[in-house]
This record gives sequence, structure tokens and C-alpha cells, in this order.
Amino acid sequence: ESLEPLQLSALCLAEELDLERIESVWEDAASNGVVPSGVARRLGADACVLELEDGRLCFFFTFGSIVCWGLDTMELRRVRRLIRRNAQDPLEPESVQDDMVFSLASKVAEDMMQREVLIHNDHVSLLTNSVDEALAYSYAFAQSVKLQVFEDIVDDAIEKARPIPEALAQYGQVEMDEQVLNKQMGELFVTKCSMTLQSDILDTPEIIWDNDEFDDRYNALRKYLEIGKRLDILDQRLTVLNDLYSFLREQLEVKQANKLEVIVIILIVVEILLELFAMSPWYNPRRANICAGLLLSVGAVWLQGEINTNASLRLPKRMQRFLKGRQTRPLTFLAVGVGFIWFVRGLFASRVKLAFCDITPGCAQRITLPIRAAIPRLAAQEL
Repeated sequence: ESLEPLQLSALCLAEELDLERIESVWEDAASNGVVPSGVARRLGADACVLELEDGRLCFFFTFGSIVCWGLDTMELRRVRRLIRRNAQDPLEPESVQDDMVFSLASKVAEDMMQREVLIHNDHVSLLTNSVDEALAYSYAFAQSVKLQVFEDIVDDAIEKARPIPEALAQYGQVEMDEQVLNKQMGELFVTKCSMTLQSDILDTPEIIWDNDEFDDRYNALRKYLEIGKRLDILDQRLTVLNDLYSFLREQLEVKQANKLEVIVIILIVVEILLELFAMSPWYNPRRANICAGLLLSVGAVWLQGEINTNASLRLPKRMQRFLKGRQTRPLTFLAVGVGFIWFVRGLFASRVKLAFCDITPGCAQRITLPIRAAIPRLAAQEL
């Protein structure tokens, strides 16, 4: 038989834990009776154990997880509050927690198992009172709750991305802002980098290699919690999401290139129309000034509206860098003012003499040619 089982809890409370600070704040809190008293001991660069006076254990890991052996619900709630208040980048809004039970096997059961690992129905049976054995189980349990944090992040990303393939299947296209797309891709990249860079999650830690007497306990609980399978599934889901967002980004780039082509075509058509207009008997400088003034004013107001509302307008990157951080309203007022002057010049050509505003037959070609030459270069830079 085994002794009465006690609670075994693992929590991931933060991105990182400063073990020296945790030891200090625990000592202060214990002196005030908030948490049980104990002696802290480092178990390597990334783990420490707090041995309580009654023999219970609390393990702390630098990657933000803690594992408590034998603490009841009230004590565990106090420990959570204490660690969250003193942790670097605590998880919001709630921490991740997983619970099991454990017991110390009796002498008869130990002889029967003959060093076999027994984990069944979330019940861990310890064969010794060794801290190293508890550490082996704790490390695997701590990795599991840390992995669950990544799984929750990817689940949220999947929920955000779920309407995208549905819209593609139903309508054949999806409207998505480029800034939102880049932000979501960045979140995925950060998650994948965190998983890759934190070798504690992906491989057997060095401290387990140094204490290989109980590495079978570590591997057994890791297998029981299916950490390897969960990592593979999580990596596949990240790959699928990354492929989806990469596809959307390619679609945005194609859409932007198409817009640039449309702009080139419109400029060519406008140039042809202006040339025909200049050659027609209906042409005169007065009418040309009126049309040019209206086009310039309306275009400036429309562009300012697109910038203010952050609409689906896709400007070239060089123009975006130029406009970023600048107040574009003075430029809009200037363009509207010039357009108004052209318009007034056309209406009152006989009374107002503004020779620099006259639209001559060759002016359209001189204006549009530089723009037509610049747009292909901007399109090449974008692609």
C-alpha cells in the first residue's frame, strides 16, 4: 500500500523567474507568516528547491514555472500571489496550472516495483525521499505547464485566423489590413523563437544528465504528459499558421502591384485625354485651369482622408516612411490652395493674372512623365 496521497501542483506564472529574488521575498514572507518557512538551495543555474520545515518541497525554475509538493489549496494561492507580484513579466490574465497527486510508496510496494516508475491516473508514487527524484518529476511537470502557455497562445492565434480560410473558401478573397497581418505574424514568430531558444522545453536539461540516477523518472512523466507529441503538434500548427499568413502577405503584395499598374494606366489615359483636350477646339487655358484646380483639390482631400482613417490605401514603402511621423495637413492645405488658385484663375481669367498657374498644352506631358517613370521603380522596390 501507499501512504495518503498529497497534492502535486505545477504552475507557470511568468515568462522568467529571478531565483535570487524569489528566495529573498520568500524569506521575508515566511517571517511574516504568509508562507511556510523553509531553506532554499540552488540545484543548478536554472532551478532551486525550497525545503519546508515539515519536509514538503517547492521547486522554482528560471523559465517561469514552479512545482509544489504537498501544499494545500490555500497555501498554493498565497504562493501564487507572492510569486506573481515579484516575477518578471507575469502572465496575464491568469497563470497556467495543472494538478496531480503523489504519495511515498511503502517498503513492501517498493520491493514489489523494484525501481519501476509508477504513474497512473495522475498519481505519482515516489520510491525515495530524495530531492533528486522529486526534481526529476518536477522538471517534466514544469515543462508541461510551460508548454501549455505556448499552446494557449497558438490557440488564440488560430481563433483569430479561423475566419480567414472560411472567407477564402466562401468568397475567394479576404480583406485584411497589412499592419494587422504583420502584427499577427510577429506574434507567431516570437512564440516560435521562444520555443526554439528555450532548450529547457525541447530537450533533457543538463541537471537531469548530471543526476542520471533518476532520469527514468523524468522521461516517464514526460512521456505520460505527452510532451514530445505536443511539441510536434504545436510546431505543425505554427507552420500551418505561418503558411497562411505568408499566403495573405503575398496576396497583399500582388494587390499592391496591381494598384500601381492601375495608377500607371490611369496616368497614361489622363495624359492622352489632356493631349486630346489641348488639341480640341473646346480647349482654352481658362477651362484647363478649372479642371486642373478641381482635380488637384479633390485628390488632396481624398488622400488626406485615407491617411486619417488608415483605410485600405496601400502607399509605396518609401512614401509611407516619408509620411510616417509627419503632419500631412499642411501639404494638403497647400495642394488645395494651389488647386483653388487654378480654379479661380480659370473662372476669372480676364481679371486675375497668375501666369505661373496657366495650364499649357505641353504641361500635362511634363507633369505626368516623371510620375510614370518613378512608379515602375517604386513597384520594383515593393516586390
